[in-house]
Amino acid sequence: MVDPNYGPKRLLRAREFVAAAAWPEVPGDPGQITDTAAAILEAGNSINTAHGCNGHQANGVTQLGSFLSGDELPLSDSKTIIIMGSVTSSNCVSRYGAQDLIGNVTTNVSDQLSGCDQTSYACSGTSSALDLGNLDMTYYNFDGSQGPGGGGVNFSNIAISALSNGITSLSLPLGLPMVGNDSGNALTIGGAVFAASKIHATQVLFLNQSALVGTRSGAYGGGYDTFDSRYSSSWAAAPSSNPVSVGTGFRCALPAE
Repeated sequence: MVDPNYGPKRLLRAREFVAAAAWPEVPGDPGQITDTAAAILEAGNSINTAHGCNGHQANGVTQLGSFLSGDELPLSDSKTIIIMGSVTSSNCVSRYGAQDLIGNVTTNVSDQLSGCDQTSYACSGTSSALDLGNLDMTYYNFDGSQGPGGGGVNFSNIAISALSNGITSLSLPLGLPMVGNDSGNALTIGGAVFAASKIHATQVLFLNQSALVGTRSGAYGGGYDTFDSRYSSSWAAAPSSNPVSVGTGFRCALPAE
């Protein structure tokens, strides 16, 4: 796709999503919120009154005909996905003014894994075939040495905040867990510098190791019936299947002015 003013559009990269989805938690931010408040927003309970993120299957919302009561936009046929920009989720707005990045539909990114193997249960980061300029995942591997994985042990979900599967740190730019500290570049989870509360209790990395071999595409932010947050990511689908899933969507990136 090409914008007449800015040029070609592309999928967001994982690091762009993680940055764009940040909550206003920095002292001095307009409308600054706490980690606790951010977790409540992401959880999405009673969004018809709290107007948080749709992270709990449109909790509290009743569909009237094809439109929501007090809202200008309808739910999807599944009655769990809310059209982006609706009043219902109007408080689910990031530090940079982006709405509905968390929950609702999982956001496809251009980052990819390759060489996923059902014997070793490891995947290798690779350059993106969807965005030739995206080399961010090239040196990140789910192999038990950098990211969790490997060792011949199958797993489907990795609880980041629980520090399962040998996790000790978080690669903040990619929002991905690490078993080491990346030569000091990753943040150790816990303590005063990067408390586990910043990840929130529901953060899980979906991998479904035994279900797919070959190349996998990334999707971030969780969905209406999954574990939702800025650091939730899914690597459970082939690139060809992600765009057609009812539970996934995408945002376009354009060059900044």
